[in-house]
Amino acid sequence: MMRQEKNVMVNLLDKAISAMRPVLTPYQGKATTGNAAENTAENTAVILTELACLDYLNVRIRATDEQARHQAAKVLGAELPSISQFCSNSGNTLLGIGPSEWLVVLPSGEAAKVQNELVAALGDAHHLVVDVTGGTTQLRVTGEKARAVLEKGAYVDLHPRIFKSGQHYATVLSGAPTVIMCYGDNDYALLVRRSFSDHVARWAIDAASEYGFTVTAPALKSTAE
Repeated sequence: MMRQEKNVMVNLLDKAISAMRPVLTPYQGKATTGNAAENTAENTAVILTELACLDYLNVRIRATDEQARHQAAKVLGAELPSISQFCSNSGNTLLGIGPSEWLVVLPSGEAAKVQNELVAALGDAHHLVVDVTGGTTQLRVTGEKARAVLEKGAYVDLHPRIFKSGQHYATVLSGAPTVIMCYGDNDYALLVRRSFSDHVARWAIDAASEYGFTVTAPALKSTAE
């Protein structure tokens, strides 16, 4: 291999590794009290945390195949949720993306094992199980002003009368395709493609600056349960 080609490959590898790093790492420990007088450094209104290094599987099963859905549920530890709903069990989070499509969020290093178990359990049923780990990151946005921050860039109604715990929206946040998951009032998770993750992280920090925010250390597992 020529030296120039080798250098190109090394640069591409460096970029790929860099893209996999938690996007909030440069901001870890950063905090501001914002403009609101009641905020303090110890009690900021918004807390941003990246749930880093999670695994993701895209699962497709015919919506009418109840037996296949049942077999998948046995492997995943929970029934497959309806569209725009999600549930968590045994460290796994399942999101209903479409009538026959689900996104499964797993602890780090579990994707290959669960993928093999699903393929074996589904057998001859018409299905697709794809490891999409590395293409998505998850940002947790909590605190008394979390909803106010997201409302600055979301195109959907986040009021708790409409958007309830266990629901998710596939929408656009500050111009970036994003899945917003609701764990309760002022408690959200954002699933963002890594190609947009730096933009969304910077936008969230800017949007939260008005109220005061803290960026906590990246979490290595989901805190959904």
